[in-house]
Amino acid sequence: MDLIVPRTDEENKYLCNWAAKKIGQDEFKNARGLGFANGSGLIAVVVLHDLSPPNVFLSWASTSPRWMTKRTIYTIYDWAYIQLGCTRITGLVEKNNKRARKVDEGLGMKLEGVLRKAAPSGQDLMVYGMLRTEAEELLKRIYANPKKQTKDISANAFRGRDARLRQGFSCAV
Repeated sequence: MDLIVPRTDEENKYLCNWAAKKIGQDEFKNARGLGFANGSGLIAVVVLHDLSPPNVFLSWASTSPRWMTKRTIYTIYDWAYIQLGCTRITGLVEKNNKRARKVDEGLGMKLEGVLRKAAPSGQDLMVYGMLRTEAEELLKRIYANPKKQTKDISANAFRGRDARLRQGFSCAV
């Protein structure tokens, strides 16, 4: 799987608009996108938007569930927690979007509450959140290998593990 890091505002806008169109939402404002592609093209975009440290909102769209791997999860968390310096990620998902809720829960996010009738469709919005400390614990579990000793995936281990993410990428949202 290839990571697509936008190097220009135009590339970033393309990724963010791709995701917005897929999830049926208006254009993202104040957002940065990361793309994930395979041999046939773009299959997922993760958008971090409305950065207001210590929080950033996460939205994503995909054409296949195969985009989510240990490496992509690590990349998303490195980006939000290390690159942007946030201590929490927040996701809002319509109650009837069971696939998206399952993905957020698979990413380790916790259901924190419900915003009743808050979606443009009139549906309830489910509020998901994840703290940096929870992400670190999740990464320790998913990278654990009982057959051999693995490195500690702590706050310090986040740093420097994905050089591709840093090349030509500005973390300012």
